[in-house]
Amino acid sequence: MKLKYFVIALVACISLEASANNEKSIDSLKRVVESTKGNEKIHSLMDLSMLYLNESPEKAFISAYKAYYYAAFTAEPAILSDAYFTIGMLHHKTSSFDSALVYMSKALKTSETNEQTATILDNIGTIYKDLSRYDSAIVYHNQSLKLQQTLGNRKAVATCYKNIGNVYMQMGKYDDALSQYELAKMEYQSCNDEKSVSSLCNNISTAYVGMHKYSDALSYLTNAVNIQESIGDKAGEAYTLNSIGNFYFRLKVYDKAQEYYKRALDLRTKLDDKNDIAASQFNIATVHRDLGNYREALKYYGKALELRTKTDNKEAQALIYNAIGGTYKNQKIYDKAIENYQRALDLNLVIASPKAIASSYERLGMVCRDTALVAKDQTLFKQASLFYSKSIEVYRSIGDSLNAARISNFYGNLYKDFGETQSAMRWYDSANALYGKNALGKAYVAYSQGKLMQELHNPMAEQYFASAMETASKFEEKTLACDAAQSLYLLMKSQNKPDKALQYYEKFVSLKDEIEADKNKERIAEMEFESDIKVLEHLNENQQLKIRENEMKQSQFRIYILILVLVLLGIAAFSIVLYRLFTQKKNAYALLSQKQSELEAAYDDVKTANDALEKKNSQILDSLMYAKRIQKAVLPSAEELSSLFPQNFVYYMPKEIVSGDFYWLSKTKNYVFFAVVDCTGHGVPGACMSMVGNTLLNQIVNEMHEESPARILQMIDDEVIKTLRQNEGDDTQDDGMAISLIRYDKKRSEITFAGAGQKLLIVSDGEVQTIGSSLFSIGGLHVLKQSQEVVFEETTIPVKEGCTLYLYSDGYIDQFGSETKARFSTSRFEDMVLEMQNMDMAEQYMTVSRRMDAWKGTEQQIDDILVVGIKL
Repeated sequence: MKLKYFVIALVACISLEASANNEKSIDSLKRVVESTKGNEKIHSLMDLSMLYLNESPEKAFISAYKAYYYAAFTAEPAILSDAYFTIGMLHHKTSSFDSALVYMSKALKTSETNEQTATILDNIGTIYKDLSRYDSAIVYHNQSLKLQQTLGNRKAVATCYKNIGNVYMQMGKYDDALSQYELAKMEYQSCNDEKSVSSLCNNISTAYVGMHKYSDALSYLTNAVNIQESIGDKAGEAYTLNSIGNFYFRLKVYDKAQEYYKRALDLRTKLDDKNDIAASQFNIATVHRDLGNYREALKYYGKALELRTKTDNKEAQALIYNAIGGTYKNQKIYDKAIENYQRALDLNLVIASPKAIASSYERLGMVCRDTALVAKDQTLFKQASLFYSKSIEVYRSIGDSLNAARISNFYGNLYKDFGETQSAMRWYDSANALYGKNALGKAYVAYSQGKLMQELHNPMAEQYFASAMETASKFEEKTLACDAAQSLYLLMKSQNKPDKALQYYEKFVSLKDEIEADKNKERIAEMEFESDIKVLEHLNENQQLKIRENEMKQSQFRIYILILVLVLLGIAAFSIVLYRLFTQKKNAYALLSQKQSELEAAYDDVKTANDALEKKNSQILDSLMYAKRIQKAVLPSAEELSSLFPQNFVYYMPKEIVSGDFYWLSKTKNYVFFAVVDCTGHGVPGACMSMVGNTLLNQIVNEMHEESPARILQMIDDEVIKTLRQNEGDDTQDDGMAISLIRYDKKRSEITFAGAGQKLLIVSDGEVQTIGSSLFSIGGLHVLKQSQEVVFEETTIPVKEGCTLYLYSDGYIDQFGSETKARFSTSRFEDMVLEMQNMDMAEQYMTVSRRMDAWKGTEQQIDDILVVGIKL
């Protein structure tokens, strides 16, 4: 399984190196767009959008939508199909897979030719592959293949075979992948397309790596280099040399990896392609990182980053920041790791690549988790939980349910480790729902659930472990099956069930032996290959010595003839020459003996490495560590809010990563309560205060069953003052929170509102009604409140169907505009909500969002922003 992920990661890393400097092409196409009309202009816009992609996804989409706009007026379905196809490609390359499929489907419906249809089908297959929906991917690739065979386009047929092979590669079915690659190779050869053949050799090599046939893998890479040298493809040659470096890096033959990385770097330096130079420097840095040479690693990462910055390749910059973060993480310098992971996230947010954004959130979550476990720091624990939550949210937004499920399982484990059983089970249930029909994913969740049940001494633990073991065995996921069997053995042993304990122990030992055997086979194959390399090197050296010896003998023969001719010159001269020959021969034989000793020492090194491997394998079996942390999610889910208020929107924009604003929802027997809360400050201090506010609301309403909004605010105020010790001495601090709280009585069609520093807007029949609140917020100013005998009041207002409520913090109305340098103001806010009364709630959300973006412009956001709209 690990090898499969290595192959996928290797292919992903290689693909990053294909970017090139295309500024001249962009300028040229822009001139064509300005000077042409009709279909030529449309196709130029499409080409321009693809060139823009690396520089600016936003510009790419603008150009593509312009092409679509013009295409819509041509009344030519083929042109419209091309426009849909281009937009779909952009969504695919920015990891918006669901949107990509929507536009590809539109392209398919409007395509007019078999050529168009075949190309679209092939690309749909690739999207499904990236979504890990392999059956669908193969179906679409095969449909494209049949059409291309009918059309007789052999090069396109070869590409279809290659893409089907790529699907099998990602599935770990290397034999099937090889058979497809060989078919592709025959088609490329029939077209005399040597460049494509050499490129395909890289794919074939990767498949052989997956099968642990390293000699075959290296042979294909070497063949690719030979082809590229013969046809003068210098860029391709550098690419393959880099792939050979990756190959040796995979085997941890670091000296060879560095040799080929540097050869690739030298060639790329001559070609003066800054992106490819940076890619080679990145690889060299990674070797240093694996060897523990962290200073050298950071130096080369810095060089690569400098070049990527010059070419404005933000995707590659983010990748480097992630690598730098990982380097600091390896050294346990967690603050530096977090800093660089955050820089990668900021770049990914600019690129707007959802998958990269989700991955950055996951990395930040992991490093915060590691730090929190070491330091027992609850703030870092909360940050880790927030990052995991955001990662899940992004993965779900792009339809990547498998990754969302994986993180949800992590989330459940965090809650388990911190003793929050119900929350842990809720996240496990969420992971199961996201995995859908993915039985293997559910097996991992079942194992986690079993661990939780075992800690609770719940008899369900056996059922969960058994389910995980059975499914993992079916899919040959031996590590999971082994872990589940071991857990069952220990569980039965603790329950004094010796028969079952023995049964599971035997299963555990059997699986453990199989895993060890598999690891040993893989390592033996690697070691045999490494040994072959060393033997080959020594044989080459010995061969050179033999050549030198033969040359020496020939020289000796010539000297003998010369001596016979020049014997008259004297015995002295003859003796000198003879002595020189004797000395040379002696040195040559001494050198040969030294090389032989080195060869024997190399074999001893192999044996030592094998012993170290066995020791390491023994240590790995004893090393299980799960470091999980959890923070309770305070915001109600969209499903909960929609179940009670079907028509709603929530515009939530924290100023920083965490927010002092939050919203709260609760349903009691008679009423529905909803609140919008703005805590003092923002960021971490505000988030800490929000936890206090959320906890107090839950305690007072759900546990103490208080139903009066005014009384609820009074109780919260008392508790905040008491908790923050604001009632001690003459404390005049005003830390606390502003709240707008409504109680909805559906039967009586009325709401009761109480506010502390926040108002309520009700829009009905084209009029805005403002419901005032107490001037005092929750918490703070204890002395002043006592002297003025401040109490909170509530107002009951009858409501009718169709009226809309707006609850909001002051962040929206206090935001300064970039043009006017003035606040947005309450009056503008009231005018805006009146303007959008004929819109549905989704359109209202877009209006509120766009109006803020336009108003703020380049101005910095000054506070957390939260606006909630509810139509009754």
